[in-house]
Amino acid sequence: MSDEWKTFACQMGDHQAWITFNLSFADIAETDPRNTRFSIRLLMKSPTYPGRTLK
Repeated sequence: MSDEWKTFACQMGDHQAWITFNLSFADIAETDPRNTRFSIRLLMKSPTYPGRTLK
């Protein structure tokens, strides 16, 4: 599998989110035995509108 990473910023309810994924995974998704995902939520100490950068 090659590395073809894409990142998209989006709004999910009241939360800003960045979704990152390997686009080339679609080539092997049906046969890949991995069934685990990892997610993390970080609070920005001093976000500016709309929460994408710090002061």
